[in-house]
Amino acid sequence: MEHDVARTAIRVRKRALAAGCWAGHSIYPQTKMDEQRMVALEGQMKTRNTLNQKLAALVQKRDAYVASQRDKSPGNKTSSFDRVVEETLKAQIKR
Repeated sequence: MEHDVARTAIRVRKRALAAGCWAGHSIYPQTKMDEQRMVALEGQMKTRNTLNQKLAALVQKRDAYVASQRDKSPGNKTSSFDRVVEETLKAQIKR
């Protein structure tokens, strides 16, 4: 893994761990990365991870709600703008 710096640590660590690699960060007492800065960076990474998990759960809830509302709609078989866009996108993705 490439040695990272404070401003890229979050991205680098996420990619390294996703790839099954070890991820670490050097702490330099008097220069680039002191202990307090590393603690702050770790806190920021934990906060971001928590927010990403909450966002993913909300997106999943929203998608389920939209699907249930669409299924409840009396005209769900008729052509609507949303359905046409959805079908067009699905067709484009298959290509």
